[in-house]
Amino acid sequence: MEDRVQVVVDRLTALAGRPAVLEDVRLRLIAFSPHHEALDAVRSASILSREASSAVRAHLTRRLGGAVEPVRVPAEPALGMDERVCIPVVRDSRVVGYVWFVDAGGDLDEETVRGLVALARQLAEHLDGVDAGTDTRSALRAVLERPEEARRWAPELRGAGDEPFVLAAIGAVDPAPPPDRLDRAVDAAVRELRPGVRRRVLQTEHRGRCVLLLPEEGCDALLRDVVARARRALVRIGGAVAVVAGASRARTELAESARAAAEASLVLRALELGDLPGPVQCWQRLPPAGLAVRLAADAGSPLHPGLTALTEDAEHAALLETLEVYLDTAGNVQEAARRLNLHRTSLYHRLHRIERLADSDLKSGADRLALHLSLKVARLRSEPEPVAAATAAAIS
Repeated sequence: MEDRVQVVVDRLTALAGRPAVLEDVRLRLIAFSPHHEALDAVRSASILSREASSAVRAHLTRRLGGAVEPVRVPAEPALGMDERVCIPVVRDSRVVGYVWFVDAGGDLDEETVRGLVALARQLAEHLDGVDAGTDTRSALRAVLERPEEARRWAPELRGAGDEPFVLAAIGAVDPAPPPDRLDRAVDAAVRELRPGVRRRVLQTEHRGRCVLLLPEEGCDALLRDVVARARRALVRIGGAVAVVAGASRARTELAESARAAAEASLVLRALELGDLPGPVQCWQRLPPAGLAVRLAADAGSPLHPGLTALTEDAEHAALLETLEVYLDTAGNVQEAARRLNLHRTSLYHRLHRIERLADSDLKSGADRLALHLSLKVARLRSEPEPVAAATAAAIS
């Protein structure tokens, strides 16, 4: 949150003689002053979850009715809401935010309210564009789905593409929350960024993934900041505690956004599977374990021919799991048997079956390397499945 916005909110608090809350036009929290007295249920929930509940949002939207002048909203006991005064923040005859004051005793007089309106105008330039997220979200989704039309949507994307950018895919595990909850948490995290940074970060949903477009310069630190904030937002509402994100290589043309999103999804998939350490991985700085990610992105990369025999038959799922665990443990039979909860004799029996079906020699380093990489690539290219838990590597 930019210091100037907080300074204005604190001045509004001093003038009103009570705490102030600043929200955008969708009633999502932007800033608030310290609260030293008891809060009503609506104010408490707004600060804790950083947005009004759907019931409160619907009620207040009806009460406000698009007003550009101050509105006194009566108490609503059913919602746990005391009487309050709303000061719309207006710029060029357009509402860009709201400042709220709880006024259960009806003490705010007209002269004070006029002063609050004048002071709130100082917030307008900082809030203008905060809620452009709806338009930019649709435009970015359109670019990802129809990259050949990128030029058409460029004006809606606030200059995205004017500088090198990356696409990032964000996921949450341990356990995975509903996609809309993750999307709201990421949205809240982005809104907490300084306005100058926030305007350069665009968010949308693409193929079931939460996707961000952000500047390539400093993307690693910025993405880690967003992930940490999103994690805290999810924890506040009882959601997942592990948030991970994968970023693409840098691009300079919006028309390349779809390919960048595909790269980001592959990196995220590797994080979800525990093949890469988290919480954030960027394409340019992938560790050696990221070799499978790079191969998966190349549609021309062939898989070990023996793997096809194992993947074609659903009855061989246990053999695939056995092979992957065996290779993940560097051929350590004792450790692989422990992880699979098998007797070593049973494990050897499975390994011999795998060698016959895959026409491979697991004593050969070359065969083991080819099979291991092929397994990883095949899993990365498959559609993501719900992940029940993060591995320890997913939260470094």
